[in-house]
Amino acid sequence: MWEHPGAVRVQRWRSGHPTGSDCLHVAVGQLPDGRWFAERGTRARVYPHEQDARTVAERLKAGRGDWCEVPQIGADARPVAPGWVRRGGSWVRAAAGG
Repeated sequence: MWEHPGAVRVQRWRSGHPTGSDCLHVAVGQLPDGRWFAERGTRARVYPHEQDARTVAERLKAGRGDWCEVPQIGADARPVAPGWVRRGGSWVRAAAGG
């Protein structure tokens, strides 16, 4: 994962089994100065607008069809953002309205 002080990943996807050698992550996030980034593995590029970063993220996911959205996990081993629940061994978005 690319490290930048204050970077916040707002959406993240995974391809492959989480513990497999073929596991790959793509993320879109925002830097403290308001710029956006698209990240794959340990590399990221910065863009002035969110839509630019999202377009690049979609390109980074091209060629692999098994992408699923996953949360950013904090130091306490729980999702950083609200709205995620544990189902078996995976985190999934909570259903709207309960």
